[in-house]
Amino acid sequence: PYLPGDRIYTIGDRFNSIYAITSGSVKTEITTIDGSLKVTDFYLRGELFGAEALGETHHVNDAIAMERTWLCELSIEVLEGLCQHYPAVLRELFRLLGRRHRNTHLNLVSAPSRIGEQRVFEFLQELAERIQLRQKNSADYIPLPMNKSDIASYLGISPETLSRILRRLNDARIIQCGKKDF
Repeated sequence: PYLPGDRIYTIGDRFNSIYAITSGSVKTEITTIDGSLKVTDFYLRGELFGAEALGETHHVNDAIAMERTWLCELSIEVLEGLCQHYPAVLRELFRLLGRRHRNTHLNLVSAPSRIGEQRVFEFLQELAERIQLRQKNSADYIPLPMNKSDIASYLGISPETLSRILRRLNDARIIQCGKKDF
């Protein structure tokens, strides 16, 4: 298993595999031009990650376990062979990667025009849908394996702004947070 904070790969590592999360969660991040870290995505149980490097020879970001995480490593060479012999595997892979790419792209394109509260609400809504889709359980309760700083980085807002937004959404009874969440 990978423990919280363990790096699965770092930017510049040779790209040989994509990964499926069997338990736990992973975040990806990059270092920006000014030297700060920017969270680029979160991945949950049942999801694939590492595909950002498809078509490249090296990884383009860092992948870090957010909690105790078990992975299934899918070698690109083996995956290519499977896809040649079983076209359904290729179709499913394209479907999964395409859905993820669309969600990420929509978030990047529409984020600048949305106010912080909308970004937070849509992030929580998308997370609930992903949990429900992959884990077949109720999304009434959404466990957040990521910390506030990581969520704020991903959404392009400050942690303080995130706390204020969570408090407002909680006060309006749109979401219910524990006191430690503020």
